[in-house]
Amino acid sequence: MVWGSLLSTPFALTAFLFIPEYWSPPSLFNWAQRYGISIEDVVWSAAVGGIASAVSEIAFHERLERVRTLAPKPRYLPLVAVVALIVVLELMWPARSIYNAMIALAAGAALIAWIRRDLTGRMLRGAAIFAAVYMFLFVYFLAMYPDFIARYYNTAGLWGRYILGVPIEEPLFAYAGGAVWCVMYEYMQGYRLVSFRPVRFARQGS
Repeated sequence: MVWGSLLSTPFALTAFLFIPEYWSPPSLFNWAQRYGISIEDVVWSAAVGGIASAVSEIAFHERLERVRTLAPKPRYLPLVAVVALIVVLELMWPARSIYNAMIALAAGAALIAWIRRDLTGRMLRGAAIFAAVYMFLFVYFLAMYPDFIARYYNTAGLWGRYILGVPIEEPLFAYAGGAVWCVMYEYMQGYRLVSFRPVRFARQGS
């Protein structure tokens, strides 16, 4: 989780791309509006990488091991590809940053799956679980602040599709990002999945 958080934190620097095109969130010291990046962006980016990197392992009791015979891979290629594609798409469609980011992250995940096909199953499971956790937290947040979307999102620029009050862009973004971060450690450090099993909750009184 620490490794995933450290690696994902620099992506907070892209926060300015989404303001005010996608949303205009409140922030400490009004940094989001002043500088395009805030303390909250750094915390959020770190949390995304940390949670996504471990959520599948926790949910499925996954056991990993380093593959000593694994041929060397271009370690940073997926991250470089994501950043490069975001830059290219921003130059082509600067007013569609959230969609550019989704496409770039999805492409990065596809690249990892192509290079390390053995990680594809873990990628799909991890992305789905992270998106579900993300949605749960978002819905919980909206239960406390029901007018947050209407006040701070540019709803006119969205697709206009909502799931439990959450813009569909949010879970799609979470799935694409989760697909990258949930296997990035295994990809870069040369680990493979040995075994997994779903969590079974013990019956009360057993």
